[in-house]
Amino acid sequence: VWFHVFARSLVAVFIPILLLQIDYSIGEVMIYYFLYHLFDVPLNFFARWLVRKIGARMVIALGIIASIGFFLVLFNLVPNSWPLLITLAFFAAFYDVLYWVAHIYFFMESSKKRENASKDTSILYMVRRIGGMLAPAVGGLILIFFNQKALIVVSIILLFVSLLPLLKMKKTKDKPTNKQMSFRRFFRHKEDLRNYLVMGLFSIHRGAENIIFPLFIYLIFETIESVALVPIIVSLTAIVFSFFAGRIKRDDRT
Repeated sequence: VWFHVFARSLVAVFIPILLLQIDYSIGEVMIYYFLYHLFDVPLNFFARWLVRKIGARMVIALGIIASIGFFLVLFNLVPNSWPLLITLAFFAAFYDVLYWVAHIYFFMESSKKRENASKDTSILYMVRRIGGMLAPAVGGLILIFFNQKALIVVSIILLFVSLLPLLKMKKTKDKPTNKQMSFRRFFRHKEDLRNYLVMGLFSIHRGAENIIFPLFIYLIFETIESVALVPIIVSLTAIVFSFFAGRIKRDDRT
């Protein structure tokens, strides 16, 4: 998980900027993200079916391969190529649904019989957060001292490395056997609807943070180096504040 999150996060914050530098307009970048979400929603149903058909481990592997395909298309993307831009959006959505749907099920299946399942969950969250925090800073340094092609190549190599642990995880049950829940039952409780609404609103915030904010910085300073400095400053600030927060005595945390 760490290698995968790190590899994706190296480039994720810079994708709208890279599209602008390739000579796509802001409107075309927004169309790319619209197509990505348009593909993503129905593909979730396909991912659910595929996990039942071939198992979560294989679906995770397919998701990583789709992510590698995404970066290969991005590496070869040229201006005014709508077929490539649509393919890029499709690979992004295909990766998203395959990897995250399958990996959440696989993690839950491998942890549900353990007494320390809550500890496993917290460790998984910490691993993802650390990878997501450090990777943009490293990606920013690669962009400052090298170029965007080098950044994409590094991401592809790390994604290949993230495939290796899956080859050794053969004993965990990865195919659902219980009856599939209907939509009516899934959305029956008001508390669930409220939780999904909150998650939806948070996704709007995350979209603004990951897409609009980097575009805003780039349009003001007009260099990718300025965008690259942002995750470096954010990561260093988060590390410093986390360090000092951890040194505060329990009695003083009021």
